[in-house]
Amino acid sequence: MPRLLIVDDEADICEFTREYFQAHGYDVCCALSGSDAFLVLSYFTPDVVLLDIKLPDMSGRLILKYLRRRYPNTKIIIITGLLRACDTEKANTFGADLILSKPLSISDLREAVAG
Repeated sequence: MPRLLIVDDEADICEFTREYFQAHGYDVCCALSGSDAFLVLSYFTPDVVLLDIKLPDMSGRLILKYLRRRYPNTKIIIITGLLRACDTEKANTFGADLILSKPLSISDLREAVAG
């Protein structure tokens, strides 16, 4: 079963995304802050991470750097309302595999996570 971690301070996005991916066979954990994400990562090893860069207690970039060091094969998808373009080149400058701009569609999320 693939493991997905969603790190986003918008509870509605976490809940909707968690429910969708659980219904499609994923083991899913959610974190609403950076400190929550680090707590989850102490017991949950994700295959894919959906990571908001703007969190209430820290930059998502700190989490991204940690993930790249600790889990180099984990797919990291930045989800943000701060960037308008979605492209791999921009994602690489962040150290991520992909960037998705909010608002998110479920088809974009499904394709990004599965692809």
